[in-house]
Amino acid sequence: LSGLSAVYAPGDEDEETSAAVRLRTNIAGYDFSIMLGECREDNVSGFDFAGNIGDSGFRGEGVFTDPDQGGDFTRFVLSWDYNFPNTLYVLVEYLHNGGNLGEGASRGDIALFTGEIVTRNQNFIALALGYELTPLIRTDFYGILDIDGGGLFLGPALRYNVLEDLDWIIGLQFFPGDKGEYEGLPDTFHTSLEWFF
Repeated sequence: LSGLSAVYAPGDEDEETSAAVRLRTNIAGYDFSIMLGECREDNVSGFDFAGNIGDSGFRGEGVFTDPDQGGDFTRFVLSWDYNFPNTLYVLVEYLHNGGNLGEGASRGDIALFTGEIVTRNQNFIALALGYELTPLIRTDFYGILDIDGGGLFLGPALRYNVLEDLDWIIGLQFFPGDKGEYEGLPDTFHTSLEWFF
């Protein structure tokens, strides 16, 4: 139940090189780990944990970053989920992003970044619900509230099991109020097929 991992990712230049070590263990039924490293000249240290509170799941992870340039910051997420006996699934998550870009950042600025949690604001709370209407039809709902800016994302979806290994999903993504983190994003309709093999 314990282990040590080490990762080294060389870059073309010294400032593009990353390395980290992670130690994990289990204490009283909870998985814990700590991580230390350097990511492209930024010093990082992090943790994660996962376990249960009764029959529900409880998880969290976080990272403290001391960048080569600029001030240090912390990012962390806490998550709780539960499957009720009547097939209702509930997930609640909280995200704090101390490395946010700031409320004045534009969508163009955000598009320049990859591989990071990139937001304009710091604090978010998310809710996911799932319920099986019938053995073949499941409805899902996702919502994210931008606590700082007041923006709201809503994403209802319907999943239909067409065949034993084929699901058809239809859904919406919309942003009531059109402000905060989601200002200027268009409402969308989506549909997809998922084939399991």
